[in-house]
Amino acid sequence: MTESFEGLDARGLWESVPDGMLLVNANGSIRLANLEAERMFGYSEGMVGLTVDDLMPSHFAAGHKALREGFHEHPTRRTMGAGLRLEAERADGTVFPVQISLSPLGADLVIAAVRDVTDLVAAEERQIDSARRRILAVDHERIAKDMHDTVIQELFALGMSLQAAGATIHDPEQAARVEAGVNTLDDVIRSIRALIFDIRNEKQGSDLRVRVIEI
Repeated sequence: MTESFEGLDARGLWESVPDGMLLVNANGSIRLANLEAERMFGYSEGMVGLTVDDLMPSHFAAGHKALREGFHEHPTRRTMGAGLRLEAERADGTVFPVQISLSPLGADLVIAAVRDVTDLVAAEERQIDSARRRILAVDHERIAKDMHDTVIQELFALGMSLQAAGATIHDPEQAARVEAGVNTLDDVIRSIRALIFDIRNEKQGSDLRVRVIEI
């Protein structure tokens, strides 16, 4: 890779690519790797001699071998982001999400460009979490509204009916029971109102967090 193209050094071009670049043969052996690939995968002493299967997590290695063999039987250009989300494994055993593009080069070689998408995946997860929080906030507000507009009003009406009925009871023991029931309803109403207040405060806090993340 020392030949030049229109005055540009091919090796310099190879190293200038911001993605990890691998030149791989039909057996999966790495013939050439740029410095970004060595940094990404943590092989400071070079990657030549490794196979691309060595860069796959153990749970994906067997399946990847079959995919690689199938690709070499019918080599076609594949862009990044095509197909399933992929994972790779560094020299220290850590697994990270990647996107890979493949470009056949002759009959037996393929150039693979590997991109670490850890930050992208994290951003997507934050967006999903924000969407989930928005849905929960809307659902909580609906529940709070239903509790305020229906449950509390019905309990309040029941309490007033009991109070009216209690005024007509002459038996002190029965009147005391009715009064105790009314007091219990008052306690329930206060508890529900406190719960509604907490739900709406939680929704406001969630909305603020969502706005900050969106900004």
